[in-house]
Amino acid sequence: MAIVAIDAGLFCLGRQVADGVQERLCAAELTDEQLFAIAAKTSGVAASRLEKLLYGPRSLLDGVRRDRARLVAHLRAAVAETFGSVESRVYLGRAGHLVPPALTHVLKVCLGGTHDSRLRQAEAEGVSKRDAQRQISKDDELRADACGGLVANGLSAASADHMGRPRERGGAVRHRGSRLHVPTSARGRIQVRKGAVHG
Repeated sequence: MAIVAIDAGLFCLGRQVADGVQERLCAAELTDEQLFAIAAKTSGVAASRLEKLLYGPRSLLDGVRRDRARLVAHLRAAVAETFGSVESRVYLGRAGHLVPPALTHVLKVCLGGTHDSRLRQAEAEGVSKRDAQRQISKDDELRADACGGLVANGLSAASADHMGRPRERGGAVRHRGSRLHVPTSARGRIQVRKGAVHG
């Protein structure tokens, strides 16, 4: 049994890597839609709200912090149930950040790249440099916002211990062996140094 959870920045070959790993392991694909459906069924929360939690921009209309923490808890329960399966699976998306540390058979992978390498990949995919810069900036901002929300609203004490107790310093959440920026400014960026977040 092997479960691989991949999170990839825009123009970082996430889909290609996930497909390659899936083929190599002869594993089934696990999608966000499946996770959202499970969480929606058990919680009564619309799947669209769970999707926005991970991928949509936050607004003042999204509810209070307690409500976001509740959504994260429902999604975390769905992740634990699904990733606890004995079936080999490959997942591409942001919900991998919610995998409980007790699930030691899950390999979490973060794919990133320099700004220049991402622009080159975008150009290879037929995206203009100007559009690519705009898309990368927006994706990084949403990713920083979503990851910051997960850290603030429910990675749980156990996860924090497992990851080396993230702590705020100068607007960044730090983990053992990496640095994950969760800026408060409007122009967010995620920077991972010395490898991905341990888990």
